[in-house]
Amino acid sequence: MPAPITPVSAWTALQKPVGTDVANRASIDDALQPLADRIEFLKDKALGGIISWPRVGITRIASLASAVPDNTSAIGWFVTRPFWTATTADSQYLLCPLNGIIDTGEIITDFDALAKPGAARSSGNAMLFDLCCVTHDWLTPASEPVAVTVIASAHDDGTANKQRIVATAFSHTVDLALNDYFLRVRSGNTASSASDSLYALRLFITKPSVGQP
Repeated sequence: MPAPITPVSAWTALQKPVGTDVANRASIDDALQPLADRIEFLKDKALGGIISWPRVGITRIASLASAVPDNTSAIGWFVTRPFWTATTADSQYLLCPLNGIIDTGEIITDFDALAKPGAARSSGNAMLFDLCCVTHDWLTPASEPVAVTVIASAHDDGTANKQRIVATAFSHTVDLALNDYFLRVRSGNTASSASDSLYALRLFITKPSVGQP
């Protein structure tokens, strides 16, 4: 009956039957054991002994074309420029849905944005970027409406420069069975006199552990 090989994490010298060696279990074991040892050794070196691994460094860009501003006259998409410009009201919002580009079980680890504030403002008055979700209670819907949960936030650097705005590192596991996800952008408090522009929003995602070495 076949028996399992127990590998040892070592770069064992390879062997083979020679001359009049009998093709029995002993000679076959002498050939297969070193191969199993080397595979175990390489696995430990490459993966630290882990037999499954996550897919990290995945990025997805959220489409501003599907975003919903709280004032439709403030969006410049498909009109004269491919980005959102907040011009008509102070501290207005843009909501960008995410459910279509994320999957349950994925882990969101970061998000960033490309934007140009219309003016240099203090952090409390700056452009604000939130990753948000709304958790619905499907068992007792009488408790609706429910509050918006802010998962992570970032704001501009206080200058009027075009800039990359990055959220502080975090970790959130997606659950689409319960949550609606969206990125929320708030214009600065003087946007009516100093227009803010948003060019792109991006998510950084780790997929669940998959595969075998």
